[in-house]
Amino acid sequence: RQEVVSSCKPVVRTLVECLFFDMMQRAKISKASADLVRCCEQDAKSNPLLMGIPVSDNPFKNKKS
Repeated sequence: RQEVVSSCKPVVRTLVECLFFDMMQRAKISKASADLVRCCEQDAKSNPLLMGIPVSDNPFKNKKS
């Protein structure tokens, strides 16, 4: 009996995960992508990966002595 119970645990776990994902509310792709673009555009001015780092402010630049 213990073997049957232990062999059913992965199946039960998978079933619970499927039920959980089925109950999730999903956003429409068009709305989610528009929100992502809007968020990126709002933060673009303060993002050093997009705007670059001024040479004078770059702490990783080799300093010539």
